[in-house]
Amino acid sequence: MAIIMPSTRGHAYFLRLPLEIQWWILRYLGIRDQASLSQSCRRAQGIVEPLLYRRIFTRAGTDHDTSGLVEFLLKRPYIAGAVRFLVLDEFHPVAYRQLMSIRFPNLESITVQHGGEPPEHRG
Repeated sequence: MAIIMPSTRGHAYFLRLPLEIQWWILRYLGIRDQASLSQSCRRAQGIVEPLLYRRIFTRAGTDHDTSGLVEFLLKRPYIAGAVRFLVLDEFHPVAYRQLMSIRFPNLESITVQHGGEPPEHRG
């Protein structure tokens, strides 16, 4: 009985392709597959993260709310350069101000989706 070992040649071949072709291929993968690839090595992480963090969505009432996003970006500031679109599920004035103090050199738009009563304005 022969033991079949997984080939690592495909991974090495993929990493040698031009970046534009890598991104074209990665766009066909789901976000979980992209995240898995980014964890395989530092080089793959550098290839995947610009796509993985191109659009960031927050979710109110979770660790992934605007405050959580600010905390994440303060720990990994290089991610801000990959962000093109922010979709915030809440308007938390303090977290929003903190988020706006972070430099996003490639940011194209911010969408705030707030359901319910607007926060009180204190002037």
